[in-house]
Amino acid sequence: MVIFNGEKEVVNYLEKLEQVFNTVRIVDPRVNKIIYQVGDEKYLAHGIECYKFWEKGKVCDNCISYQSFQEQRTINKIEYKNDTIYMVIASPIKLRNHTYILELIYDITQTKILMEQEDIGTRMQIGTIYDLNQKTIIDDLTGIYNRRYINQHFSDDIYYAMKNKEKLTVAMLDIDNFKEINDNYGYLVGDLTLKKLAGLIEEEIRVDSDWVARYGGDEFFITFRGISEDRAIMIMNRIKKRLEDTTIEFENNIINITISVGIYTLEYSTKNFNDIIYKLDKNLKKAKKSGKNKIVVSR
Repeated sequence: MVIFNGEKEVVNYLEKLEQVFNTVRIVDPRVNKIIYQVGDEKYLAHGIECYKFWEKGKVCDNCISYQSFQEQRTINKIEYKNDTIYMVIASPIKLRNHTYILELIYDITQTKILMEQEDIGTRMQIGTIYDLNQKTIIDDLTGIYNRRYINQHFSDDIYYAMKNKEKLTVAMLDIDNFKEINDNYGYLVGDLTLKKLAGLIEEEIRVDSDWVARYGGDEFFITFRGISEDRAIMIMNRIKKRLEDTTIEFENNIINITISVGIYTLEYSTKNFNDIIYKLDKNLKKAKKSGKNKIVVSR
């Protein structure tokens, strides 16, 4: 890991890298801000959103800088902007005792890296890159987001809520007696149950602001941005009721599905992801112990 002691040292280092890469910058992935940048757009930046470079109007779905920050290792990916394809390298560095990410961005559109696939066209290459990047954050079975997406993006929701003093309510749920479903009817029925639940949740939450991810096993994680706790409870009750009315038929057996839910509304002082998961899990366990098919809420 490269360690810097001051701004002059940083700028000198970045300008050397500029001879090789199109854009060289240091970012803070915890808040999606650029700290320093040189390259195609030269400036010392303080507070500009790093994702604006890609002109997609939102935080990157597959943010390797946040992944690099979490795992403390160098990570690469291929990304695109308009009709230009880039190689992106993200690597952790130290600056004044704080960890940031060094991003190196290089235009590979006309390089040998892609020349072998030139006959399929840039647009098709971009489509392939998009699909590959999506696969890293999508759960293969259910088609919703996966645990990596939670790790990369939930911190963005926390930061946004704190910055704008908006409400942020989260829910953790799992399927009651899911082990028995797998044991009695097999994993194919278990998989079908997971897919049914995922699809039903997606139908009930708001497409433009809420999102759902598979946390692991039969556990699901939902964020509700900018709505009251009561509204989130109403949505979860609607999901719960629809599940109660849903049955799965298998070899002349009727399988009923219920869920237990833990809900937690963030306070402005709550910033730690692990603390939030702990409180959610605690509420979920209370719902289980109180007879299942319940919703337990706390702040």
